Amino acid sequence: MTIGSAGFVAALTANGTPNQWPVILAMIVVGLGAALAHPQLSGVVVALVPSEQAGMASAVTIVMRQAGFAVGIAAFGALLSSSDRAVAYFWPFVGTGLACALGTLAAVILLPPRLPES
Repeated sequence: MTIGSAGFVAALTANGTPNQWPVILAMIVVGLGAALAHPQLSGVVVALVPSEQAGMASAVTIVMRQAGFAVGIAAFGALLSSSDRAVAYFWPFVGTGLACALGTLAAVILLPPRLPES
């Protein structure tokens, strides 16, 4: 998702109107990143709770994800409501890319070390 956000930033910093192909490629990369992350999140949440609470944990994860989508889209729309230029998307995508990069860094730091197989 970080790479896709960087692709959006690169497309938006191009002179003139952004070319459609870098934007489409960035959308595909962001979509692939989300598709890789979301199922893993659901699996981890269910694995970390006692078995009698697995259903509730799964439901809360899904509800929070959907609420995050709704709030994120509303916030994004509020930020961009006064602009009709594509360059207005620059800073939101910079922020998104930084947040994704920080999340990736945190995951790498917090993952337990892999034990050698014997």
